[in-house]
Amino acid sequence: MQHYFKFNVGAKSIHTILQRGQYRNIMFYVDLASIARGFYNKQVISIELARYFDTQQMPQLFFDEARLFYDKLLAQFGQYDPKFITFYDSGECIQNKTIYKQYKGDRSRVVDAIVLEDTEKELFKRIKNYYFEDFIPRFTIKNLSTVVFMDQYESDLLPHFMIQNNLSSAGEQTTLNVILSTDKDLLQTCQFYNTIQCSTVYKKSVGKMEFYTLWDANAISYIYKKFKRGVLTSKHIPLLLSLAGDKADNISGIPRVGDATACKMIEAHSMEPEFTEASYLPPKYEKYRSMVVKNYKLISFEEQFKRIPYTYLNDLKQKLAVI
Repeated sequence: MQHYFKFNVGAKSIHTILQRGQYRNIMFYVDLASIARGFYNKQVISIELARYFDTQQMPQLFFDEARLFYDKLLAQFGQYDPKFITFYDSGECIQNKTIYKQYKGDRSRVVDAIVLEDTEKELFKRIKNYYFEDFIPRFTIKNLSTVVFMDQYESDLLPHFMIQNNLSSAGEQTTLNVILSTDKDLLQTCQFYNTIQCSTVYKKSVGKMEFYTLWDANAISYIYKKFKRGVLTSKHIPLLLSLAGDKADNISGIPRVGDATACKMIEAHSMEPEFTEASYLPPKYEKYRSMVVKNYKLISFEEQFKRIPYTYLNDLKQKLAVI
């Protein structure tokens, strides 16, 4: 039974894409905070605390499951010389919180709501910090795996950055980039022809996990289920989320404009994917222009790059040039 890594990769669909595209290599981008949902599960927290009280030793459950997760992928895709890039951050996300202090909200409250005793709360935070700090040396393996902790900057833009700059051959036509994440904003990276995103979501209505394989043409379907392929592609993801909002990151959209309305608005008015102060917005929503502009700056990776120091990005390039 998996406690942390409740994520189905969907090997069969990925193999089909590899064969059809005649790819020779595969790179997996693991959004650690997104797929390791056990950190916000009451049962998992209780198990970890109980084991610590019994043994008085820091636990290994997260590391054990992570090792099984990576080993399975390595076995399934070994013929494609797989590489693994795991990324996460501290949650500070200063490139966004400098323009919107409520960005992502206070996620620590999720654990606070689950764990009532202050002593247990502090202990689990210590366990979580231990896991994330020790993850880097344990899962950094030359020519196979690297771990990137972006600390104060949001790490979701890392796959986009690597592919755009062809780091470790991520931009080559022989390489298939596979992003493992449930986050909507990462879908914008599917605009690169050799990139897909795999997501697993638990559906309460049917009581089971649903798996999605997403690329440029169908990325919108992850957000708006009735989407029909046509004008909209993954390039429209930042605009779509800017109009409709993104609850996961505490971003409010235009009142009474949901995903369906936002999609129809973009199509009906042939709105360009990039949104600025001069972009078209239907007159009835004109009073929300400033909010949409701000949202776009929060969601678009291209906009976020502008707020990250050049020296930091350059150091990141040096680190990721060869894995």
